[in-house]
Amino acid sequence: MRVAPDRRRWTPSEDRVLLTLNNDAAAAKELGRTEKSCYVRLWRLRTGKTPLPADA
Repeated sequence: MRVAPDRRRWTPSEDRVLLTLNNDAAAAKELGRTEKSCYVRLWRLRTGKTPLPADA
């Protein structure tokens, strides 16, 4: 059975960059993450599944 790698947590500053760019591909390059992870995080922020950063 494969072991999952440690996950990198999203920081409030990364959330702000993601929301500012509003583009998963551009955010992926800026943040050093995959497009899929940025897409999912942006979806979670937009739909309220994850709380928005405090000063967003």
